[in-house]
Amino acid sequence: MQSIQFWRSWASEYKRIGFFIGLAFAIALLFFWWSWYHAPAPALTWMNVQEQELVQVPIHSFQHGLLELTIQGDTYLIFDRLLGEPLQPNLLASYFFLAALLIGMVMIITLITTLSRFWYLLGMGLFILFVVGFRLEIIQMFGLTNKIFTISVLALYCLPSFYFQFFKSATSFKVRLLVFFFITLLVGITIVSFATVPMPLLHLSVTGVAAGIVISIIFILMVAHEIIASFVFIVSQSSRQSKSLNHFLIITAVYMINLALAYAFKIGMIDWNFMYIHFYLLISISGILGVWGFRQRQPQYENIIEANPFGVYLFLSLGAIAFATIGYFIGTANDSALVTINDAIIYSHLGYGLIFTTYIISNFFAMLGENLPAYKVLYKPRNMPYFTFRFGGLIATLAFVFFNTWQVPVQNAFSAYYNAGGDLYQAIGNPKFAEAFYQQASIYGYLNHHSNYAIANIEARKNFNTIKERNYYDRANQRRPTEFSQLNYSQTYQQNRQWLESILSLKKGLNEFPESGPLKNTLGLVYSKINLIDSALFFLQAAMDSKLVQEEAEANFIGVAAKNRLPINADSLFRLIASDNKGVQSNALAFANVQGTKIELEVDIKNDSTLDLFSASLLNNYMINHLGELDSAFITRAVEIAKMRVNSNYSESILYTGALALYVDGQVSKAFKLLEETIVYSENEDKYNTILAMWSLENRAPNDALGFIEYVLNQKDTEALPISATALTEIGEFGTAMVRWDTLRDSKDSVYHEYATNMMHALSVSAGEVSTLTDEAKYLYASYRIPVEDSIRFYRATTLIESEELRVRAILYRSQKLFELDELDAAIQTFQKLRGLQLSDKNLYDQIIHFELEMLAAKRDLRGLANQINNQSVEFSGRWKSEKVFYSALLNQLSGDTIATSAQFRWLAFVNPYHEDAVIAAADYFRTQDGDQLLPYVILTEALHANPHSAKLLKSYSIEAAQRGFDEYAQDGLERLRHVLPARMLRNFLTQNQDTFAQVLQ
Repeated sequence: MQSIQFWRSWASEYKRIGFFIGLAFAIALLFFWWSWYHAPAPALTWMNVQEQELVQVPIHSFQHGLLELTIQGDTYLIFDRLLGEPLQPNLLASYFFLAALLIGMVMIITLITTLSRFWYLLGMGLFILFVVGFRLEIIQMFGLTNKIFTISVLALYCLPSFYFQFFKSATSFKVRLLVFFFITLLVGITIVSFATVPMPLLHLSVTGVAAGIVISIIFILMVAHEIIASFVFIVSQSSRQSKSLNHFLIITAVYMINLALAYAFKIGMIDWNFMYIHFYLLISISGILGVWGFRQRQPQYENIIEANPFGVYLFLSLGAIAFATIGYFIGTANDSALVTINDAIIYSHLGYGLIFTTYIISNFFAMLGENLPAYKVLYKPRNMPYFTFRFGGLIATLAFVFFNTWQVPVQNAFSAYYNAGGDLYQAIGNPKFAEAFYQQASIYGYLNHHSNYAIANIEARKNFNTIKERNYYDRANQRRPTEFSQLNYSQTYQQNRQWLESILSLKKGLNEFPESGPLKNTLGLVYSKINLIDSALFFLQAAMDSKLVQEEAEANFIGVAAKNRLPINADSLFRLIASDNKGVQSNALAFANVQGTKIELEVDIKNDSTLDLFSASLLNNYMINHLGELDSAFITRAVEIAKMRVNSNYSESILYTGALALYVDGQVSKAFKLLEETIVYSENEDKYNTILAMWSLENRAPNDALGFIEYVLNQKDTEALPISATALTEIGEFGTAMVRWDTLRDSKDSVYHEYATNMMHALSVSAGEVSTLTDEAKYLYASYRIPVEDSIRFYRATTLIESEELRVRAILYRSQKLFELDELDAAIQTFQKLRGLQLSDKNLYDQIIHFELEMLAAKRDLRGLANQINNQSVEFSGRWKSEKVFYSALLNQLSGDTIATSAQFRWLAFVNPYHEDAVIAAADYFRTQDGDQLLPYVILTEALHANPHSAKLLKSYSIEAAQRGFDEYAQDGLERLRHVLPARMLRNFLTQNQDTFAQVLQ
């Protein structure tokens, strides 16, 4: 145990120093393996790339006349994949490497001062080369580019060193170490404070690369035989051990064969499915064993340096620098340097291993054969000198180097330096210098990944030469490809929609990385682009096995299924995947929206305020999926979030869906206002104006519909044209309407063609030719050509319609038209003509029931209203929600429930300006109940502003204005009413209210 814990015999001062340099060694080793574990991050990391695709789904359909109009909602699919981020300089690794280099340097110069005169001079000569190698002039201290600062630094180190060696040789090691430590600290502070280049310490980490590589190779050569030396210790340490020689030869043979196989695999001689020795594990084990092995070699260098503790300090210092250097190269993904390091590891372990085996057999064959503890005298040879082993091992190592083209590791070392320089200038923000260094690195380290990947990134930022970018990614893929370079190479084809080339490049990548989830995920998406859905789903499902892209692949799988409308139940698929990922949830909701099904999913937006692509799509798709079920608070909160400035990139889609949700919830006024607000900042104004026009038609406001549709720039759009033609027809502008219908008749849509043909016949036929029309044309003729006052002509025309359902539609339309003009008695009289007629269309039947309820409410036949609601089991959803509240308010008013009545009428006053009876009833209620005498006028004004062509609202507004003495406003209301009502109806209205308008009409 004492030989293992050799430091226990040291003085306490040396123990403390040994603890700190041992800690530096251990931290460097941990940093080395931490870098390996996270490699190639953080230099190369993943970047998520999302593509959002819009899928329009029908959310609401209604029949206007014989025209079926459908309002589409926007649902979004997200396709997510990974690409390689641009190469990122690993500044932390750079500074750690520099720190290890300086710590080692301080320890080594302190040790040099303890050596004898000859070795001191040799050591100081090497130290001077080490400092000069930093090329301190490049950091331009005080703006100077000459060697003055370098000479000054050398003087700061050399003078104390000379003093300790020649004048104060008795100075303690601790004092010497502290002196050099503070000198180094002073130099560092001076550099940081007065260097004129940006990031001066980072410059020094680059110029220190050469020293790091040299010291690392020296350390690798020092410990290359340690594993075989440990075999001697293992087989000969026990006195009870038998057959030590046999055991040693067997273990060593197995070890050397594995080294040979690893070497053969490295140079491409074999490619077996075999676990080869890991080079970094080799150097780590060798380095750790060397801490004890170096002490054992004391007889070989006892005349140079004392093993306890100075020899151990030297070894730990070199080891800390070596492991920090290798960790730095791994952490910066500097593959050129790692090629040189890996070559040094395998060549030295093979070369020194072969010669050291010969050394042991030559010197200790007999001892091992007699089971004697040969490890105790391992470095006290009798036959083959230790120097001969060292020299022979070096020759054997060089033989491997020269056999495998010695220029390669040397040039890769130069390439490593230029790669580090490129990273430096990239960190500084100087892309021209960075590219120049990377170009040099690619010349020395031909086809190295680091520089070619970095240059490809630079070409991508230039954004004008995809071919050059692709060529550099291709070079990066030639010898040491990564998933990052493979995916980015494929992306250059995808940018140009070269899908087949992209697929071939991804398949080539899978040959290199057969388990790569990112490659499989992207390959699945590219297959979906060319509609090879089976292949797409196969690779996406395979990608789900990768934790790195599991959620992305799941979301993409659902997205591809939704986009191609596969016959899979969306809810079942979502439950099967059972993911909390927002991308998966969003795509599952989109799939359900495409299928017209519901997914029970909770989306909490109470505490959310910042949206990203996933959360925005999830919220939007959820609202589409649950239209008609969302409460007002949820819709309001969604709109609030969308209007936040931080969410401006996602606001439009959510505001549009919010408007749809408000409309379906019966909040028609808010829906119109929100969509009109959205139009102001949108490039989709045609789409939204068309929606507003359709809503207006559904609410029997053709003038408003025409106003919205006229804002649509492309009047020949297949959605806008039928709406425009219908609105023009309803308001009686037959000439312009005929032009629109004629254009629509040329439509490729057979439904529009037939409807437009019938409409043109209906609008152009003479009264005597009506009987020659089709039933559909007769219905259109009766509905649009015959003036609303001409009941005789209307009834005569309807008798010619053979289809009872079409007759019902014509009568219902005429009755609704009279009702809108406030001709309640005429509307009821016309409605009664429906008795005895048969129909099978449930939607039409629902319209009849709701219209009947409207007329009962208008007559204030509340008993009949209540009975009809109960007997017919009427559903009040969507735009009919306000009707339910209206009828409830009337019944509550009758029962004397003033609290409920006030709340309901306050809601009805502003919720839907097209529900005129409810608005007028609310104004009437608050005229007698509320202390605010202007509230009824405000209610009517607000409603009329949104629904300016309503005869009922104009009548009520004119009366209200006249009663309040607002004569000019009343006169304006009557003037507007003149354009809405037929002359006879207007005269009747004025006659009935002549006392009210007496002052106005003077």
